[in-house]
Amino acid sequence: MLHGDCMLAEGDPLAVFKQAFDRACETRTLFGYLDHPFSERYQYGWTDEASRIGAHQELIGYIRSKAPGTVFLSENEALDFLIAKSEWQVVQQGEHFELQPPSTEKAISTLVPTLEYAGQQFEAQAGRAPA
Repeated sequence: MLHGDCMLAEGDPLAVFKQAFDRACETRTLFGYLDHPFSERYQYGWTDEASRIGAHQELIGYIRSKAPGTVFLSENEALDFLIAKSEWQVVQQGEHFELQPPSTEKAISTLVPTLEYAGQQFEAQAGRAPA
């Protein structure tokens, strides 16, 4: 959660969030953070709306500068992608392996997963084995 009361008091207030994003990039995993807008009941540690917006703009700017092709998803879109990704199957066909996507009736995400094989990345394609 990107809350005002989670920001560092010394140095770069967003350093921990930036490091978390860097680790997600290095490990090729999803990075996510949630935010709560102000409510009458609670401000989530933000002194004002301008501070909250500024912190988000800085973090998003950092993300875009480090990984220009980053896709921004809602929580539902990200979870749908993870479900769809988990339904791809790697099946042995003789002496090689092929990819089998989830059935089109089950497809809940239009995003295509990437797989890594022998240090290279490939877009998942049905019936294709990495070269």
